[in-house]
Amino acid sequence: MQDVREAIVENAFRRWCEANGHRCLKLTLEGRRGFPDRTVITANGRTAFVEFKRPGGGTVSRQQAEWGDDLKRRGAPYLLTDSTDEAIQFIESLN
Repeated sequence: MQDVREAIVENAFRRWCEANGHRCLKLTLEGRRGFPDRTVITANGRTAFVEFKRPGGGTVSRQQAEWGDDLKRRGAPYLLTDSTDEAIQFIESLN
């Protein structure tokens, strides 16, 4: 299997979001590391968070794990994935 970079998976997801009426934001929080790669505001107004990793590998940093745990604890839709298809299914499940 060819090595696929995280950015390729993430950009394919962004393009899908845009084509389907969702906002797919790349946000950074000044002075805070580990915030999820993409914040999605769905066409029906739901907000979700997606952290992408390189397919077949990639490690989750302590800060990323803390953000994911915190978001889930607050009831926010959060997904850690290495798959464009899984991220799309996740967003579709919110509609």
